Amino acid sequence: MAGAWPRAAPSGTLIPVRVWTAFIGGGLLAAVAFGVCSQAQLWLEQDWGILVGEQVPPAGDKLEAWLTRREPAVAARRVTLVTEGWIGETTWGELGVSLDVEGTA
Repeated sequence: MAGAWPRAAPSGTLIPVRVWTAFIGGGLLAAVAFGVCSQAQLWLEQDWGILVGEQVPPAGDKLEAWLTRREPAVAARRVTLVTEGWIGETTWGELGVSLDVEGTA
């Protein structure tokens, strides 16, 4: 059996080396897991805010003017309506859906 796993030295040092390696590996794995868990929790708790037309609105007094500028783009967004035997394309504005600037600001 020459060439197989090295034989333990007469003093028996191979078993403690294996245990020490497993201990260090487990500690590193636990440290990585705790680091990933805390980062994942922060990511999940992040406030993503409100999106209007896939854009984040500005805070403060500029909101109403920004919403007014975005209103035509939101009304012009294309939408596809699908039923069992019919597919139709239209816009949000043609469906009567609009951005309520006064109610939002």
